[in-house]
Amino acid sequence: MKPLRGASTRCAIAMGEFTAIERTALRQAQSDGWLTLTAEMRDVLVTHWQGQCASAGRPFTVLRLDPRRASLWFFPSADIVWTEQELTFFRDVLANESGVVLTPLGIRAFVTSGHESTVMNRLLGAISGTIRRAKNPRVVSMVGRIRKPTAKLSRPAET
Repeated sequence: MKPLRGASTRCAIAMGEFTAIERTALRQAQSDGWLTLTAEMRDVLVTHWQGQCASAGRPFTVLRLDPRRASLWFFPSADIVWTEQELTFFRDVLANESGVVLTPLGIRAFVTSGHESTVMNRLLGAISGTIRRAKNPRVVSMVGRIRKPTAKLSRPAET
């Protein structure tokens, strides 16, 4: 298969190729523990942050800011699944938020504007060693998951 004309076949991007805003966001992410995205940031920044998280063995954590709320993505490192104790804690932290999807393999939620940092700090604090994590040898891709095909349900024949 040939790459599309003008498409890059590289996986990594050099820091000099990021915009000034993106470089600042990456420095802040390394300090905070999560990447904060705004409208002027490109997808390649998320890919780069995901790679940094994976190589450091830390959770992949992102906040995408919108005027009324932030989209929160929080996935454990690839060899970790969250325990019931952690899930209960996360559920309590996110009790006042909307659109919460909480599984042993990740969290997605909408966080009320103004509460993003508090919520992320509480979530990150829970995994900093205060709660024991369960090991799972399965590697989990943050980019997407392919489901196994399931048998189609057939409709009963009409009589």
